[in-house]
Amino acid sequence: MKNLEMPIKQIGERDWKRKLTDFLESYDIEALPLNEKESLLETEERLSWKFPKDMKDYYLNFGGSDNTDFMSGLYPIEDIIPLAESSWEFVLSEFSQEKIGKYIVFAESPATDPLCMNRDTFEIVLFSHDPVNCGKVYNDFSDYLKNEIINVQEFLGELEFEDGEKMSFMADLLSGENIDYEYRHKKLE
Repeated sequence: MKNLEMPIKQIGERDWKRKLTDFLESYDIEALPLNEKESLLETEERLSWKFPKDMKDYYLNFGGSDNTDFMSGLYPIEDIIPLAESSWEFVLSEFSQEKIGKYIVFAESPATDPLCMNRDTFEIVLFSHDPVNCGKVYNDFSDYLKNEIINVQEFLGELEFEDGEKMSFMADLLSGENIDYEYRHKKLE
């Protein structure tokens, strides 16, 4: 692997906002805070759910950024919805209401499948239509952000992985209990 830059280890660490802003600006990505902070509170009220601290901090500080190269699948705060109220037919027909009732959709995968956060544990799972599957892909929102930081570098040609190197590297960087590494690699990396 060549030229990896990882400006932060997690949201909330010392000086994370400046480090992430500097990183994004080096890629000509404008770092903008959420335009209306009330929309975060309104979304929490609508969902009857409180965002985890890392996700809330990201949205408050970078939720106004809109760039197709970085966090392109991330929903604007007002578009976050319960999975049970979504329109993904494969989810509604293949998974029980009890299961899908645990999740909030906050983003979409490159294949436009729902990327969801567990309401209680804040773990992130991906529901996939091809093949129909559901698996844990990240421990938390900070891990999702780290994956996006790597993807933007790779997408813009600043980072290169040797054959087979990426899955192993990402498994080490974004490790955790019960993560489906192969599924994540196939669908999100």
